[in-house]
Amino acid sequence: GARHYFKAAKVPTFDCDGEQRLGKKGDGGKWVCNPEEVEAAEDCLVYSIGSNGDYSFEEAMHELNPGCEIHTFDHTVRAGKEPAYVHHHEVGLGTADEGDSIRTLSSMVAELGHANRTIQILKIDCEGCEWLTQGEWYGKNFVAQQILVELHPQYAGVERLDVDASVPVFGRKDSGHHRFDWHRVQDFFDKLEEHCYVNFHTEPNLVSERYIATEFSFVRAKLRKDMKC
Repeated sequence: GARHYFKAAKVPTFDCDGEQRLGKKGDGGKWVCNPEEVEAAEDCLVYSIGSNGDYSFEEAMHELNPGCEIHTFDHTVRAGKEPAYVHHHEVGLGTADEGDSIRTLSSMVAELGHANRTIQILKIDCEGCEWLTQGEWYGKNFVAQQILVELHPQYAGVERLDVDASVPVFGRKDSGHHRFDWHRVQDFFDKLEEHCYVNFHTEPNLVSERYIATEFSFVRAKLRKDMKC
């Protein structure tokens, strides 16, 4: 599984001279391309999908640009302990709207009144939901300038989301969810490239099981004519 994963996952294809790691050391920090552009953005908008109660990345975004509007989404964490500058929503990312706790990314954008705005940073760490929700990242009503996502290959073969808010997205206690599909991994990177997102940094999460969770940072840039920008 892991061998095929790293074979299918694309190495960085874009050199961002101004990249910088923001957030705490270890799990939680992310690589951002040209953070000075985020710092200068007057209409700065940051979406953080998945928090597990850790707001260190949001703190780094706020320090970079105190004017950034920061929204964190996590249906497994109760609101109330987030910093004052963070809007925490008890909502998880899904492939369809379900009840009060699951929304597609487009629905999140619409319900918050952010339609037709640019999301400077879209950070996603949702313990596996990335594999099924990726099609929603290329917004019908928004554009994300950078996508910073932690991939969990042990979930690359799942066929449905577990929306039980009492456990992580795919219910890690169920070993049947730990299925690997390297074709989906390859397709995941191909679709990102088709929609103009190029990988500028890769970093293994050294505190994850067998170091297999991996951080990938993508920035929007049209490098080929066939890219759907």
